[in-house]
Amino acid sequence: MGKTIRLANGSQYIEFDEQHGNIVALGDVSRGISLVRETRLAENFRILLPLAHWRGHYISGKDQMLSSYELTEDECMLVWDTLTSREGNFPIRVTLRVKLQSETFTFSLSVENNSEFIVEETIYPAIGGLANFEESDDWMLHAADWGGKGREWTAFKTFPGTYLGPENPVWIKNYESLPWIDLYDAKRSRGVYIGVHDKTPRHSAAYAQLFPGINSRAKQRESRWPKPVDMPGTPIGMMLGWSTFPFLQPGETLQGAPIVVHFHDGTWREGADFFRQWFDNTVLKTKPARTWLTDEDAWQSTIISYPEDSIMYRFSDLPKLAEAALHAGIHVLQIDGWDVGGIDRGYPQYEPDPRLGTWDDLADAIRTCQEMGVRVLLFANLQWANIETEWFQNELKNYAVQDPRGFAKNSMGWEYHTTLGLTANCESRMVVMNPAHSAFQDIILRQLEHIVKLGADGIQLDKMGTGGDGGFHANIDYHPDFADCRDRSLKESVLETVVKYRDLALKARPDFAIASESHWDRLTPFVEASYARFFDGDHLPTFRYAFPNFRQTCCITGPTDFELVNLAIQYGYILNIEGRCLHGNIDDMPILLPYVKEVLQLRRRHKDVLWDSQLISLDNAGVQVTGDVSCCVHQSLANPSDYALVVSNHTENNVEIKLQIEGVSQVEVEQPYATAVNMSSTDALSIASRRFAVIFWSR
Repeated sequence: MGKTIRLANGSQYIEFDEQHGNIVALGDVSRGISLVRETRLAENFRILLPLAHWRGHYISGKDQMLSSYELTEDECMLVWDTLTSREGNFPIRVTLRVKLQSETFTFSLSVENNSEFIVEETIYPAIGGLANFEESDDWMLHAADWGGKGREWTAFKTFPGTYLGPENPVWIKNYESLPWIDLYDAKRSRGVYIGVHDKTPRHSAAYAQLFPGINSRAKQRESRWPKPVDMPGTPIGMMLGWSTFPFLQPGETLQGAPIVVHFHDGTWREGADFFRQWFDNTVLKTKPARTWLTDEDAWQSTIISYPEDSIMYRFSDLPKLAEAALHAGIHVLQIDGWDVGGIDRGYPQYEPDPRLGTWDDLADAIRTCQEMGVRVLLFANLQWANIETEWFQNELKNYAVQDPRGFAKNSMGWEYHTTLGLTANCESRMVVMNPAHSAFQDIILRQLEHIVKLGADGIQLDKMGTGGDGGFHANIDYHPDFADCRDRSLKESVLETVVKYRDLALKARPDFAIASESHWDRLTPFVEASYARFFDGDHLPTFRYAFPNFRQTCCITGPTDFELVNLAIQYGYILNIEGRCLHGNIDDMPILLPYVKEVLQLRRRHKDVLWDSQLISLDNAGVQVTGDVSCCVHQSLANPSDYALVVSNHTENNVEIKLQIEGVSQVEVEQPYATAVNMSSTDALSIASRRFAVIFWSR
C-alpha cells in the first residue's frame, strides 16, 4: 500500500495513501471498529461534471494524483490541483479537510471550478472498501424514511440497492426527514454516525455503492453481498458517503457543508442523541411551537367532498361530526375537501366550495364546533397546484418546479371512487410549485390566510415532503431563476413560507396551530404535529425518539383496528380516527368506539409518562420482557424517574409475559377495562389477544 498520512488521537484514526489521498483506514481502537477492510476499493471523493456529450461524467478522486497535504495534531488537509478523467484534464482544484475532535471526524470539501463546466454533485467523504464478513449478522445500517420511521438492513450482508442503475448497484437516501444515518452493532454496543451538519437547509443524500454487485435471494426476497469464497481474489466492499448538489458554476468556489463521522457507544439511538445535540446548539434558534395542539392526543379526520364530485357532508354537518368525536372523548376535527373542487382538485384555491355552503356557513359551523369543545383543523397544501385550471395555464405554470428541460417536474393526483381514477387513468393532476418565486409565495399566503379568517383553530398542511421516497416530490428546481441555489431554493423557501404563515396567523389568532404531513427536522420549531400513518405496525420510531415533543398521528381506518389503537398508545402517537376510510366518523365504528374512549382515558390519567414522554430502549431502561409481544418504554420528560412499559399483544391468542426490571421490585399495572393492580416486577402477567398492558414504576 505504500506510505500513508495518519491523523489520530488515542483511539480514533484515519489514514490516507500518499499517492492518491484515498482513505485506506478509518476506525476506533477502543471500540474495535475498523471500517475499511478492502483497500483496493479505497476512495476519497467523487465529482459529477456533466459534459455536452456525456451527462453522467463522474470524476473519481481515487484516480487523481495528490498534489500536496498538510498534517497537524488534529487536522489534515489534502489538495488536488487538477482533475483528470478519460475525457481530459480539468482545471478544478479540490481540497479535502478532515478535523479530528474527540470521537468525531469532520470532513469538508472545497472546490475551485476554473473549468467551463458546472460541478453538479460532490460525494464526500467517499469511504470505500467497507466490509466485515466475520460480523456480517451484527452490523445494521439505520436511516429514517420520509415518514420518520427507521429502516434498517444488515450492512455487510444485504444491500437494498438499484437494479436499473449503475453497473455496481447504489442505495440513495434523500435528506427528507433526518440528515444522518447510523451504522451500528447492537451486540457489542457500538456504532458510527454519519451526517451532514449544514446550517442551511438544502438537498443532500446518503449514498452507498456495493462492489462488485449483489446476488438476489428469491427465498428471502433480499439482495445479498457476494461471498469471498465464491469470488477468490475479487475485491468485495461497500462505499459509503454523502452526496451534495452545489451546481457550482464556472469561475466559482464551493465551501461544502460539514460531513461528520462520529464513533459512539450504543445503537442508532445514541446517533440520534448526537444529532439532536448538534441540532439544538446550531439550528434551533426559535423555541418550538407549543399551542393547544401539543396536548391533543386524538383527532377525527373526514373528507367531506372528493375530486370526482362525490359529496359526503356539507358545512352544516360539521357539528354532527364534532358530536360523534365527543362520544369517544376526541376534541379535534381535521376537515378535508372543504375547498373549491374537493380534496386534491383546484389547488391552490383555498376558498369554501359553494356546493357545500357559503363562507358564513363554514365559519358558523366552525364556531359551533368550538362552542361544543371541539377544535377544527382545515386541510390545505403549501406547494401544490393543479394543472387543469385556467389559473395554472395563465399564470401558475410560471412558478412550477422545472426539470432540466424546462418542463414542470412530474405530476401526481388522486381520484377516490371510480375504477379508472383508482388505476391512475383520469385523476386530476398537480405539480410542485416553488415558493422561492415571490409571486407564488404571496399567492399561497393569501389563500391560506382564508383558513385563519374562517376562524379555524389550525391548519394541516398536506404533502409537505421536500424530497419524498415516492419520487413525486421535488428536490432540485432547474428554473433559470435559481441557477445559483438549485439545491436550496425549495427547502429554504418552504421553510420561509411556513414561518411567514405562522407569523401572520398568530397575529390574528394567538393560539393558531400548524400540523403538516412532514417529518422534516427543520420544520419542528414551527409545526407541532405530523399527519402520519403506521400501517406496517411494529417499527423503529426514529423521529419520535429524536424529537419527543413532536406529535405524530397513527391513522385508524378499520372498524375493528384494535392493533393500531394499541400501537398509538405504545409509541405515544395521536389516535387519528378515519372512520370508513375517511368517509365517516367514530360513530361508524361502534365496536371500536368504546375501546378508543377507554384507552384515551387510560393515557390521559398518565399523561405525564405516556404522552409527555421520551422513548428509550429496553436495554437503557434495564428491562427484559419474555413473550410474543411488542414493547416500548416511556420516560417522563417532567419527572425522569417515572417510567411506563407498554406491552402490546398483536396475536390472536392471550399471552403470558415475564418481566425483569433492574432495581425495581414492585410495579403498577393497568390494562383497558381493568382496575389497576400492584404486583411484583417478576410476576407473570397475562395480556388478552389484541390488547395491551402498561407497567408503571419509579426509580
